[in-house]
Amino acid sequence: AALGGAGAVILLLGIGVFVWRRRGAAAGGGQGRGGSAPTYFSIADEDLESGQAGYCDEEYNLLAKMGTDNEMISIKKDPSGGGGDGWGEDDGWDDDGFDDGFDEMSYPTLTALDRGGIKVLFDFEKPDPEAFTTIVNATYRNATSDDLMGFTCKVAVPKYLQVTMGPPSSTVLRGSGGAITQTMNVTNAQRGRKPLKMRLVLEYKKGGQATTEQQDVTNFPAEL
Repeated sequence: AALGGAGAVILLLGIGVFVWRRRGAAAGGGQGRGGSAPTYFSIADEDLESGQAGYCDEEYNLLAKMGTDNEMISIKKDPSGGGGDGWGEDDGWDDDGFDDGFDEMSYPTLTALDRGGIKVLFDFEKPDPEAFTTIVNATYRNATSDDLMGFTCKVAVPKYLQVTMGPPSSTVLRGSGGAITQTMNVTNAQRGRKPLKMRLVLEYKKGGQATTEQQDVTNFPAEL
């Protein structure tokens, strides 16, 4: 009887440890999922860091979120945010006669900034013309003879837009034709009612001197 009582105690202890571990795992898992949600930065005057007060205001009051390569690839595969349509290259249908009207939309290259030998070009991708998200492939070019060190681009947008920026290909913009590329995913939940627009702030050092270039971009293609 004593042995049976000891066995019951051990069994109860085992059940208690199992339940405690399950609760801990559930709590940890929920925190991880919550921590992975995208974060955008809404700017108030009292929250502005040194230097930001010069380019954030009542109109452009949301800073772009910096995303990882995986985030950018995920959105690029499906800019609409939904799943695939089940059609592909191996669906058994002949492509002849089915291309008209279903090709990916093409948009002209936009010169967002052209000043002092520094040029910013935007190319656009949007496999689904009705999607809220537009993929913006930015190219920064340097026609001057000097290398631009610590080159970064910051983006501020109105609150109705959300922008995720991927990492740049480099932070050194070489002189005499050097280029840096960077991808932005711009989501406009009010597409058709409010246009895309953004404020670019380029920061770099030229000859050891810190320089800032600022440009408002409002001439995006209306179809976006």
